[in-house]
Amino acid sequence: MNNYPFKHIKLVSDQDLLVGAGLRKAIRLCKNVKADADKAIALPSFDIAAIMYHADLAALSMGAWHELAILAETQRHLDYLHYHPDEAKRLYVPDGTRRIFDTEAKLSALLSLSCEMDELAKAVANEHDLFASVSTNDRARQVLQEARVQ
Repeated sequence: MNNYPFKHIKLVSDQDLLVGAGLRKAIRLCKNVKADADKAIALPSFDIAAIMYHADLAALSMGAWHELAILAETQRHLDYLHYHPDEAKRLYVPDGTRRIFDTEAKLSALLSLSCEMDELAKAVANEHDLFASVSTNDRARQVLQEARVQ
């Protein structure tokens, strides 16, 4: 199988420029959450970058002004891919050489990363809105989005 790491890096870098560094921040967030997780998450950095490469660029660009928007979009994107595995299986790595989710183990790892990100989003939302108990992913995203507007 061909692998074009420099093309991958260039494409991710170009996409990152379009969103004011929001893509790299989202990738770094995922890598940090993976590293801090209690259990191993079997997604290599290359695949994490590829996953976030397909996130909503407009939402990631909001991170230039408000970094909680990056957390909100990262959580939303991972959640979406988990609940839409057929859609996730259609995504290719940026250099186009293979599908990101080419094994069931990677879909399982996506679930683990998504759950970890859900918990982080809820914790941050609860910390931000001390008067509400945030218990759902949708409510967490709402609190994070409202925080961006303030």
